[in-house]
Amino acid sequence: MSNEALATKPQSRLASLFYRPPFVGLVAFVIVFVVQALGHTVMIVMEDVWPGEQYVYQSAFAMGLLGAALLFVGMKNGNEVAATWYGFWAGTFLWTGWIEFSFVWSANYLGVPDLMDPVVAGAIATKAEYLVMMSSIGIMGATLAYFLLNKETKCNFFIFFQRHLKLRTGKPTHG
Repeated sequence: MSNEALATKPQSRLASLFYRPPFVGLVAFVIVFVVQALGHTVMIVMEDVWPGEQYVYQSAFAMGLLGAALLFVGMKNGNEVAATWYGFWAGTFLWTGWIEFSFVWSANYLGVPDLMDPVVAGAIATKAEYLVMMSSIGIMGATLAYFLLNKETKCNFFIFFQRHLKLRTGKPTHG
């Protein structure tokens, strides 16, 4: 925990009870879980309501651009908490705008049909973009392997696995 975060530690007994692991992580998980649902809602609204089907890719590009701008602002921000929130929203907008809608575009471009429910006639079991998304598992595996074996990482998630799986690849480079 940084000095800045320690300086803002709550003083009340109840707040200090929840201002430690695992509660901080659980709150973060719930926030991400709720925002993910909101992101899917935004996607459906963009496709079906506003700005409409004919402008969905342009609005998705604009959403990704907003995410890139937030990422830039967050990287330049000296306040760790503010930078974390900028990064969180940047990742949300980048993912929804550029990643999820690239799967929609790819499914349309490749002519992948929606998977229809075999039990309920005419009901869609899974949209085409989710079928295309499953084909990206190789890219995900390669990316995870890179970060898992990266000695320069500062991510606690990957450091945990490096330590417990004895995958230390040497000391990080200084400078």
